[in-house]
Amino acid sequence: MRILAIVISFIFIVSCGSSSSRRVHEKQRTPSDVQINALDFANKKLELRFEYRTYVEKTLITMNCDLTLNKKPSIQLIKDSHLELGAFSTEIISFDLNSQVLPALNKAKTIDYNLECTATYNKGTEYMQKTSVLHLVPASQDKYR
Repeated sequence: MRILAIVISFIFIVSCGSSSSRRVHEKQRTPSDVQINALDFANKKLELRFEYRTYVEKTLITMNCDLTLNKKPSIQLIKDSHLELGAFSTEIISFDLNSQVLPALNKAKTIDYNLECTATYNKGTEYMQKTSVLHLVPASQDKYR
């Protein structure tokens, strides 16, 4: 009888301590990320790398960003895309900067930037912010990555 009580107690303790597999099936809730992929002053083009980091498929309706280069006045970037986003997709979003006043950066070797974006989806919105540095592409005078 005493052995039976010990075995039942052991089974009860082991079953209470087992981990739940429920977390494996939960949807990931990691925020998306945005950063500059390339900036070309000669052609006035900007490419953003947008990393969508969830399982839920959505449609990106609009990407609205404020970009500050070397602490100069910010540049307003708006892109209506209607881009279908699958789970954990990475997209390049291009902006034409012809209508923007770009700051004179005097052929700088590096450019500090601050990027603040709001992504509007068919199912809500999301805010993203990135501060980083762009470097002049070797053998170029106006392309940065």
